[in-house]
Amino acid sequence: MKLKLALINTENLQIKSATKHLIKMYTFWFMLGTLLGSGILYSFTEPPKLITKFKFVFVKDTIPEDIPLTKEAILKELVANKCVLPNIAFAQFSQESEHFKSDICKENKNFAGIRNSKSKYVIGMNRGHCVYLTYRDCIKDYIRIQNMYLKNINHKYAEDTQYIKSLTKVKVHIK
Repeated sequence: MKLKLALINTENLQIKSATKHLIKMYTFWFMLGTLLGSGILYSFTEPPKLITKFKFVFVKDTIPEDIPLTKEAILKELVANKCVLPNIAFAQFSQESEHFKSDICKENKNFAGIRNSKSKYVIGMNRGHCVYLTYRDCIKDYIRIQNMYLKNINHKYAEDTQYIKSLTKVKVHIK
């Protein structure tokens, strides 16, 4: 009789340990399925929209002195920076900026209408146009772009190999 009890007790122990093992296994797979399922559902949801606002604050002492928007001052700056055909550049500036009165000219310090420049003079973008700290920076960037364009003319389009040198010899009279 004692032998039968021992056998019965051993069978019950094996059944109990198997049940505990199954419970642990089902719990593990349930948790894993829950985590994977929630991850899949989350991946189909729209990401949160981030709203970033910037505020530019200029302190009077940090803004470099700028040039006035006059023909004489702009032409003088163009010549000082070795612009090729400064009168043509001034005419472009005047046309692009609605005679220096457009909002882009005033807000962005960009009277040249420059849109895509990756120069060190660009401090940002506003309404699809480059923003400059000063009108001087706009002129410097314009001349940089002009020089890149003229290199292409000299090597690709102009038949005269001295074309750029010829252009730079044109005299400009500033009143």
